[in-house]
Amino acid sequence: MAQGGIARQFNTEMFDSLQRTTNCNLENVVYYRGCVQPTHGFGFAKRSLVALLFRESHYWVMTPTVESLVKTGVCVASPKPGH
Repeated sequence: MAQGGIARQFNTEMFDSLQRTTNCNLENVVYYRGCVQPTHGFGFAKRSLVALLFRESHYWVMTPTVESLVKTGVCVASPKPGH
């Protein structure tokens, strides 16, 4: 997948398909691929310095709808609209 974001409003067919197959209703998906520096010390492995400093990272953010969160039990329904 290419880096970037996809929103439901611009690709309803894909999001509808995802909802049918996963039972999760998403508003958007963002994907970013990059390199991150390690947060550990350097004495734990016999890897090359390059491998330690430039590990590949995959970062995903997916925003489910409130209705989807309530339906799956992640959140409790609000007693009043807007609260």
